Amino acid sequence: MFAFLTTKPNDLVASVHPPRMPVMLVGEDAQSAWLDGSPDVARDLLQPYPAGEMAIVQRDTERADLVA
Repeated sequence: MFAFLTTKPNDLVASVHPPRMPVMLVGEDAQSAWLDGSPDVARDLLQPYPAGEMAIVQRDTERADLVA
């Protein structure tokens, strides 16, 4: 079983996918809080991951994700 949760995008993700981004539970503390915490603690984790800790990696010069 699994779950896929999304939230509003941070500024970096919004540049390629404006509607939403995945909730990222990074590190053991966040994962434990999600699995073992109260519903309020879990709800607090539903935040965009900090844009400054992410990077977009593009392998081609053409942006295939843009709609003309």
